[in-house]
Amino acid sequence: MRIAVQRAAMSALIGALAVILAGPASAQTAPTRPAAPSTPAQDEAIRRGAALHDQGKFAEAVAVYEGVLTDNPDNTLALYELAYSLLEQKEYARALETATRGTRYRSGQLAMFYDLMGSAHDLMGEPQKAVETYTRGIAAVPDSATLYYNRGVTELESLKDPVAARRSFEQALIIEPLQPSAHLMLGQLFQSNGYPVPGFFAFSMALLLEPGGPQALRAYGFMRTILRGGLSNDPNAPANQMVQAGGMRPRTGAAKTDEGDYAALEALLA
Repeated sequence: MRIAVQRAAMSALIGALAVILAGPASAQTAPTRPAAPSTPAQDEAIRRGAALHDQGKFAEAVAVYEGVLTDNPDNTLALYELAYSLLEQKEYARALETATRGTRYRSGQLAMFYDLMGSAHDLMGEPQKAVETYTRGIAAVPDSATLYYNRGVTELESLKDPVAARRSFEQALIIEPLQPSAHLMLGQLFQSNGYPVPGFFAFSMALLLEPGGPQALRAYGFMRTILRGGLSNDPNAPANQMVQAGGMRPRTGAAKTDEGDYAALEALLA
């Protein structure tokens, strides 16, 4: 019961911060073409293609989806599944072209098309284009936490921009506060960049949401690192070389305060 109340309180707090933290969406041309409904026969074919995809038979899955699109070129579900199988087949250019076609339709797959396009750019060694694609997708589908999350992953892992990545993960959690993976990623960024208390809170949320999940041991490890390492409030203090979990860089100097001044809590951690 207590955990449920904590989750509800966190969700309400993050929702209230949305107006403050969310920036204005960039201009985006809305899709104009209507998607065509899928017939029962087409639905069955798409299920068959998905089963082939799950077996790693991507070329056979592609052939099935192309057959559906021959009958119904405006079937956006078949279009998305085709792009997905092409991506897994490492035909990134074709996957990108197919997903781009999908963004012209008003459909429930719109965010998924942009997400796949961003993945294709990243896999093609074009991380900046990937970030630009995720950003266009966010403008078209502002409530997509997945687009914010994956933009953050690209910003962190490919562009080595932890500040931008932190903002993307924060926006993902404004939209969908109960994402354990986003709390874990945000916690790692906080912990390794001079925000011990926000990091501790983020790891705590990840564990509250998924206490027995596959990332639980990593979250516990990071929390132990924060508790054992402490952080000096003296800006002239020497670097505090901490044992790092997960290969993150050591924290140095005093805690940063742009996410809030947690000096009293930092003293308790120390």
